[in-house]
Amino acid sequence: MSGRNLRNRKRQNILIVVVSVAICVVAAVVIYRTLFSEVASEDVYVSSVSTLMGNLENGMRNRYQGVVESNKTWSLKIEPERPILEYKVKVGDKVKKGDEILVYDNSEKEKAIETARLELQRMQDDLAETNAEINELSAEKNEQDEIEAAQTAIDIQQKQLDLRNKSYDIESKKKEIYDMELTLENPSVYCDINGVVKSLGDDGESDSVTVVNTGSFQVKARVNEQNLSSLYKDEPMIIYSRVSDDLSWKGKISKIDKEHKVKVEEDYDEAGDEMTSSTNYPFYISLKDRSGLTVGQHVYVEEDVGQLEDADEEVVELVEYMIVDADTDSPYVWADDGHGHLEKRSVMLGEYNKKAKRYRVVEGLSMTDLLAQPEEDLRSGMSTINMDEQDEDEEDSDSEDDEDKDEDEDDGPDDLEDYEDELGAPVFD
Repeated sequence: MSGRNLRNRKRQNILIVVVSVAICVVAAVVIYRTLFSEVASEDVYVSSVSTLMGNLENGMRNRYQGVVESNKTWSLKIEPERPILEYKVKVGDKVKKGDEILVYDNSEKEKAIETARLELQRMQDDLAETNAEINELSAEKNEQDEIEAAQTAIDIQQKQLDLRNKSYDIESKKKEIYDMELTLENPSVYCDINGVVKSLGDDGESDSVTVVNTGSFQVKARVNEQNLSSLYKDEPMIIYSRVSDDLSWKGKISKIDKEHKVKVEEDYDEAGDEMTSSTNYPFYISLKDRSGLTVGQHVYVEEDVGQLEDADEEVVELVEYMIVDADTDSPYVWADDGHGHLEKRSVMLGEYNKKAKRYRVVEGLSMTDLLAQPEEDLRSGMSTINMDEQDEDEEDSDSEDDEDKDEDEDDGPDDLEDYEDELGAPVFD
């Protein structure tokens, strides 16, 4: 074969290879466009992690109203039949254990005891007289004939029955006097704890003396029947000052009182015909630290899901439905790739909050990343639309519309004279 033929054959082979490569490239482009151009042309709405977390928090946590109170109280029910001679303290006074609180007026009872003693003496004299009568009848019986003795025996039996009844009455009177004397021995009432006097039972609202311990606090709050099932004993809670959320305390639920429910009138129904009502239940929170709190202070209460710790550092937490394959070794989310297209992004998950149904994302996401809600038809490369930017544009548009409206309202004449000039005639003749 000549050199010319070899060169031609070589050129043909090179040409065949080039054409084959070109065909493969064109085919790949066609296949890619066929498979992905339709998907990529669809728009997917995405929102930032911070927005998603903000919406979650705003819709998840309930805030309850509460009041700080002492969890140790000493009460004494005032005896209505015993008048009070003197109160030794007044409401608001600080008292110590053993301090005298009040003194009952025993003058009437002393008179009653004296009367009872006189009555007892009379009963004892009557008993002695009956005994003497029995002895006298017994002596007479010995000197009587059979018929008279029989009648006397009946009289003696009757006297002896009276004697037993009188003896019983005497013992009952002694017991009565003894009980009355016991109350005389304790006319003064002494406090059993250290604390502050809350009530003395003389205000018409309470019938008891109450002293609250100021060294041991709890928070009493109320939960609506719709949210009752969301709370449980020993659940961590956060207590906020009503003045500022920067002031907070931690505690846990010590008791949910389902026995003492309270009905609350809420509002008129949609038709405005009648008031609707709901049932509230009190629950109590024991405090880890009471510094800065006072008895009677009104506060807000929230379930503790780690929000205070999250405020000190950037912590990404996502509700479980935002994470695909969260229960496997390869969890991922649908995220914006930074260039307006969707991508699968692997994430590393941390602690799972069962109550909030959220995962902590320890790697793979930041607060500014944009995420789409997982759906079956999502594919990599789809175009994304930032919902956060759209919301900002709508707010700006609304603001501009309001400004234009204000300007239009200001375009009118300043006074009646200007308006008459515009009309060319007086408004009023």
